[in-house]
Amino acid sequence: MKFTTSLLTLAGLASLAIASAIPGTAELPSCGYKNYPTGIMTFKGTIDGHQVQLNGSAQEINTQMTAKFPGFNPDALVAAKFASRDAAVNLFARNKSPPVLCWPVAGQDWSFCNAATIQDGINYLDNFDGLCGVPGTTCVRISCSYNAAIYLCNDNAYGITPNCAYMASYATDIINDCVFYDDQGNAYVCGQEFDTDGYNIIVREDSC
Repeated sequence: MKFTTSLLTLAGLASLAIASAIPGTAELPSCGYKNYPTGIMTFKGTIDGHQVQLNGSAQEINTQMTAKFPGFNPDALVAAKFASRDAAVNLFARNKSPPVLCWPVAGQDWSFCNAATIQDGINYLDNFDGLCGVPGTTCVRISCSYNAAIYLCNDNAYGITPNCAYMASYATDIINDCVFYDDQGNAYVCGQEFDTDGYNIIVREDSC
């Protein structure tokens, strides 16, 4: 009986650890775009061969994956993808609506963030083989760590589920077009890019 109780206690603690990794919407900072509320991204698809349906930013989902699947290592996935990278990463349908808007973005008080941290988020999202969901007229953080965020904002009145890796490609565009360097050679970035399907990606400093 004591053994069974211990197992149940451990299971409960594991569930609590996963739940605590996902903030409630009341705890999330404002996305800073059109007074839209900040929601929580939904993901449905495959990560490292596991079919999953999880919620949160890329980093929060990686934490859940690590708890759910022993041996899961998101950084090893990134390294493996770079080792075998080929032209397939550029085969997305292109519905982007140029130009990319760089910091300072007119009408916004966004600040810049570390470009290398944004690149880390891009690398994680590249391994999310599936759909990133966002409700209508809402923004969700698809990546956020060390105060550097990638937001997916939906201008449609209905929810959408674009491809996660395609969303990451917008953040790559923003780095390519908007990166700048300080006197010590540190790279920073902030910007926004729109899609003709009524959504946009924002890269900016944020609290996380």
